[in-house]
Amino acid sequence: MKKQLSLLLIGIISLVSATACTSGSAVQSEPVQVEIKTVQDPVYSGRATLIEAHVKQGSETVKDAQEVKFEIKKKDHANPESIVAAHWQDGVYRIKKLFPQDGTYEITAHVTARDSIVSPQKELVVGAATVQ
Repeated sequence: MKKQLSLLLIGIISLVSATACTSGSAVQSEPVQVEIKTVQDPVYSGRATLIEAHVKQGSETVKDAQEVKFEIKKKDHANPESIVAAHWQDGVYRIKKLFPQDGTYEITAHVTARDSIVSPQKELVVGAATVQ
């Protein structure tokens, strides 16, 4: 009787452990998602602008990204500027950028988090420039 009870308890413990591991890895298997946003809208040249990367994995915010870096360049120009972002709050990583002149800029957020590397892009119109 004791042997059967011991085997039953071992089986239950194994089942509970397997279930816990499975549910934890389900979140890890979802891709990391990044959304680029500006705090100010519209954005004007000569004024400081906050640019954010909202980092999530499933419904969970990612507060522990290894690196979040923005690459910014004026459209049709060759030399991008690279700025490392700091974690601000709740999975939001932020930089402050002053755009020297009106125009269309290309912003790429390079995010390394939870065994993933993602690099979404966004175009940003500064000042009176028009999107072409």
